[in-house]
Amino acid sequence: MKNWIKNFYRNLFRKKYSLIFSNEVPVELGDNIIYICDENQAWIMSFKCPCGCDNDVHLNLLNDANPKWIYKITNSKLTVFPSIDRVCRCRSHFWIRKGKIHWCD
Repeated sequence: MKNWIKNFYRNLFRKKYSLIFSNEVPVELGDNIIYICDENQAWIMSFKCPCGCDNDVHLNLLNDANPKWIYKITNSKLTVFPSIDRVCRCRSHFWIRKGKIHWCD
């Protein structure tokens, strides 16, 4: 029952994210903004953790590194593969699909 209530409110107030391409990661990340650093090739994606813990999330986009994430933009909306599973701090686990956060439980 507790998970049902948590998921209900997470989906009710699901955040939408906008996308900004830049040459470097900003010192202060904006709320509900995903930054992709693409100096010559996309190499890192950065944003604030959507759980509200106020920690930064940095995802590796380089092909030669492990782990790595892949992104796709369709109709100006971002999708990221695979899911983001935070192994430290808040331990959040979520997907980014069409610019929105979807929580895993």
